Amino acid sequence: MKTHTQEKHDNQAEYLIKMQKPLGHDSWWYTNRSSEDCINVKMHSWPDMDKITALISDKERATIEVLGLDLEEFIVREQWHIINQAAEDLAEDIKIENRDGCSVTGVNYGGRSGGWACVVFDFDNVADYCEGYEYAEQMYKDGDISKKEWSQWCKDADKAMQYITDVHEEVKKQHKLLEAYIEDPETYIEQIREYIAISIDNEKESIKRSADKLATLAL
Repeated sequence: MKTHTQEKHDNQAEYLIKMQKPLGHDSWWYTNRSSEDCINVKMHSWPDMDKITALISDKERATIEVLGLDLEEFIVREQWHIINQAAEDLAEDIKIENRDGCSVTGVNYGGRSGGWACVVFDFDNVADYCEGYEYAEQMYKDGDISKKEWSQWCKDADKAMQYITDVHEEVKKQHKLLEAYIEDPETYIEQIREYIAISIDNEKESIKRSADKLATLAL
């Protein structure tokens, strides 16, 4: 039964302990983590207004102009709503199932613009391993664990390391999908039409209120 070298054991134990800690602060100077163990989720894709307006009808464009609607401002609000919602839902959207005593407990965001995702893990089976190599070695020498049990600690730690890799890859995949969704002009068309419809209703209500007020004054 193989066990890890002292260097590998202690390095992995330190890493697994760190990966179970939340970010703690949005500045790298004070955080429990670093950019090396977080994921860059800065946005590099943005909607193209020309492509979006090309998808709406002449009548819709005319309505926007008549009502004096700021379509670009509306799109910016929509895109940040999508981004913020995706950030809140990321932990639930990660498709990696809890396995081998490993799970995700949450996702924190740090960096100046919040563009770094810190996945917080929980590992049920590596507590003894994370005590370090000398602890495991002493437990073995004292007869408290067998070589097979020590080897199992190492296997569980390796599984936890692989789980971290798999989850991080899934987060990167989800981020690429979000960027593609944000950049797709089709994403905004239904919301634009709802925005126009609501704006027309608001304008009608405003006209009605003004008419009612004028009617009262006329009396």
